[in-house]
Amino acid sequence: MNRIHIEGAIPLPPPEKARRQSKDGQDHEQKKKHFQHLLQPPSPSTQLKEDLNPSLSPLREKWADYHIVSGVLTGTVIRVSFAQKGFVVRLTCPGDIIKKRVLGLSKRWERELVRIGIPCFLEVSDATTSPP
Repeated sequence: MNRIHIEGAIPLPPPEKARRQSKDGQDHEQKKKHFQHLLQPPSPSTQLKEDLNPSLSPLREKWADYHIVSGVLTGTVIRVSFAQKGFVVRLTCPGDIIKKRVLGLSKRWERELVRIGIPCFLEVSDATTSPP
């Protein structure tokens, strides 16, 4: 029986693919070092959430909206804005089914972004209750 990746329920790659991924891991580290000067030193996750919480951050001048037009997340609007110490990513979903899917993935996405050195705070909202 193959071992599976618990979070995503994706089977582990074959050994030859694992060797390639270890090389990709080295590439990832090189990219991380290359962009290190753009990132601030990491802070504890609780402090990070307080710093990036949009209700606590009055300066939200720069932002960009992205609209997903195909796939299972069709209709979702992604608003990326800058906070004082990172990014705020708000996912506005058109319905409950899509919102449940995104909620299931949002913590993992946030954790992965913070892990690679991109401080962020993810929010998931419903399009009917809050404007984008």
